[in-house]
Amino acid sequence: MAYMKDTARNEDDLTAFRLTEQRKGILKFLHRYSYLRTSHFYEVFGAFTEGTKRSVRRMLHDFWQHGYLEREPIIEYGSQVAPLRYV
Repeated sequence: MAYMKDTARNEDDLTAFRLTEQRKGILKFLHRYSYLRTSHFYEVFGAFTEGTKRSVRRMLHDFWQHGYLEREPIIEYGSQVAPLRYV
């Protein structure tokens, strides 16, 4: 998946979400570590299938969309793709 520039947050586009135990875990993980890759969340939450990885990405996107976190590309020299990091 290629890096895509974040679109502006629009209140009309916000999706409601519940603060589940898994989402609380994401917030705790973010609080403990300042910069994390999406792959770190896959490992911590046991997301090994495409479906569970998609679920983790959706939760991270929801947090970003609501302004709970920021995301930026990581520059990795020699890599074709710029993965996102969450801060």
